[in-house]
Amino acid sequence: CDPDVLIADEPTTALDVTVQATILDLLRELRDTRGMSMIFITHDLGVIAEIADSVAVMYQGKIVERGDVWKIFSEPNHPYTKGLLACRPTLDKTVTYLPTVSDFMEVVTTASGEEVIREKSKGLNVDRFQLQTSSDNLPYGNAKGEQPSTSQPSTSQPSTSQPSTSQPSTSQPWPKGHATRTTFNQTTTQPLVSVRNLQVGFPIRGVFGGTKRYLMAVNGVSFDVYPSETLGLVGESGCGKSTLARTLLRLIEPMSGEVNFDGKEITTIKGMGLRQLRREMQIVFQNPFSSLDPRLKIGEAVMEPLLIHDVGGNSKEKRDRVAELLERVDLNPDWMNRYPHEFSGGQRQRVCIARALALNPKFIICDESVSALDVSVQAQVLNLLKQLQEDFGLTYIFISHDLSVVKFMSDRIMVMNQGKIEEIGPADSIYREPKQDYTRQLIASIPTGTLDRIQQQQHRRQAMEIPEINDPWSINSEISDPWSVN
Repeated sequence: CDPDVLIADEPTTALDVTVQATILDLLRELRDTRGMSMIFITHDLGVIAEIADSVAVMYQGKIVERGDVWKIFSEPNHPYTKGLLACRPTLDKTVTYLPTVSDFMEVVTTASGEEVIREKSKGLNVDRFQLQTSSDNLPYGNAKGEQPSTSQPSTSQPSTSQPSTSQPSTSQPWPKGHATRTTFNQTTTQPLVSVRNLQVGFPIRGVFGGTKRYLMAVNGVSFDVYPSETLGLVGESGCGKSTLARTLLRLIEPMSGEVNFDGKEITTIKGMGLRQLRREMQIVFQNPFSSLDPRLKIGEAVMEPLLIHDVGGNSKEKRDRVAELLERVDLNPDWMNRYPHEFSGGQRQRVCIARALALNPKFIICDESVSALDVSVQAQVLNLLKQLQEDFGLTYIFISHDLSVVKFMSDRIMVMNQGKIEEIGPADSIYREPKQDYTRQLIASIPTGTLDRIQQQQHRRQAMEIPEINDPWSINSEISDPWSVN
């Protein structure tokens, strides 16, 4: 229909970096050749830097800042914008914890009852903040960016019936020094998970219904995961990441190969042995909206593993355990009688994490567990996962199509392609000196959101002699009180 305006609502959110780059190239080509305008909606600021000429930043239904993409990224004015930009994991820094929006701003109530935004510090050095390694040195509160004594920015309108992130955290500040990652020696440490020559195939039926051949989703994979380690797993969609994860959990049966967990071969375990294994291995899925039964209160959802495995004591003890778990993931225990639809996406994912922790597992697979979250909530959940690992000695396999997030979370990274391992090694080495062309291609496809990249895109547009937009916001050039929440 040859439109004048195309609205693209999160068109690349669920895509891996190479497919995302292809889609962005296509959208740029269509925009430039057809001369149409585009409104591109996304929570990925790196993508914004790749495709946008100007940016509008929204917070609680209002535009709080807008302007040229270069100016927004180089000189953000509003603290919410500063927080969003600081929340992003980057490839050029090795950081311990991510800052969050609440480190830059807070919502306070004036004497007249109006809720307004107050900036915490105009001189916050984000680089220094990210490189902190002890929670007592962080500029604002603990390593999660939370203030035990002040309210945090609310993600929804205040209501007595709705859970709100503006309520103070019920958890205690993190213990001093917990930001130091546990180290392990691969030559002396026994792997928690050991995989050898694992093969998983799905039958392709012939014309008359017989199995003609197999599609090998995982083809001869071998690797180890060590206690308290995070192994990042990356690759394009369809490379076998999720199939591998589900096979390790015995949700999919392998065709051949060995999977050893804590010294025991588990591919042949059945009955009560498999039931016991379930307590040690858990998974946090991608979509917190579909991971929770809408008919169950969140307290019931967290308690469900305790009931299934008949652990946790009597009813009161189970309820106390649920309250403890909710508190541990920074949710108010008083909310346990509320339903999933009453919570934001980030809060629902915290409920899923609490449920995964219910049986005290040693090993958790995070399968795209933050890909559905915006960048500010993503930073909070990533910090939480790191701290839980420190507190409980958890071992993670962290699957994501966002390679910046994987680098932030991982000790080592494994790259998969067409069911096979391309390469595996320390996270910094994989990004600094990738050995395989496929890995280089993945890294080159990452939308970095750097000022240099923005400048390259602007020069490309200018070379195409596309008319410059002097005032893209001329219809309504004034923002009505961006510091007011109401």
